[in-house]
Amino acid sequence: MGRRELPAGHGLCIRPCSSIHMFFMRFPIDAVFVDGDGRIVR
Repeated sequence: MGRRELPAGHGLCIRPCSSIHMFFMRFPIDAVFVDGDGRIVR
C-alpha cells in the first residue's frame, strides 16, 4: 500500500476485495468484510 502508518481513527477501504494479504505491510490491520448491504459478514 506504500504507507508507513495509518493515522489513529482512520480506516482504509479496499473495493472490490475478496481476500487480503499482509506482504510488505508495515503496520498491523484489522479486517472487516462487508456485504453489498453494508452488513459485516466476517
